[in-house]
Amino acid sequence: MKKMAIILAILAFTGLSVGLYLYFKPVKNLTKEKADYAIATAAEAEEIAQALLQNQAFYYGKIFEWTGRILEISLDENGGGYLLIEIPDTKLLINAQLDFRVKNLNIQSGEVYTIRGEFTGLEEDLIDPNALIIYFKQSIVIQPSI
Repeated sequence: MKKMAIILAILAFTGLSVGLYLYFKPVKNLTKEKADYAIATAAEAEEIAQALLQNQAFYYGKIFEWTGRILEISLDENGGGYLLIEIPDTKLLINAQLDFRVKNLNIQSGEVYTIRGEFTGLEEDLIDPNALIIYFKQSIVIQPSI
C-alpha cells in the first residue's frame, strides 16, 4: 500500500511538472526565428502543398515563410487577428492567425506581402475541392514584397 502511494505521488508530481512546463513555456518570437521552409515560387508552393498532404504531422510546428497577395484582413485592437493570403499561380490560400504582439499593422488588401508563421494544419476548400487552405498560428508580416 505504501509503494502504491509513492508511485501515485511520483506520477502526480510528474504530471504537474509537465503541465506547468507546457503552461509557462514561452511563445515563439517569429521575428527572431529562422524559417524552416521559405516558399518563394509557385512551383515550390505546389511542391510543399503536396508534401503537406502526404504527411501533415511531420510539419506541425514548423515555421514557413510565404509570399502572397492579401485577400482579407482582420486586425484586433489589442493585437492579433488574421490574414487570408492567396499564393499567385496556385490554388493555395493561407489563413495566417497573427501573433498577439502584432499591433498597429499598416497593410493593404490586394498588396503582396511575405509572412512567417507556424504550421497548424490544412484542409480542402469547400467551394473548390482542388484548392487547399493552409493554417498558420503566431504569424507575423515580414515585409511587403515587390
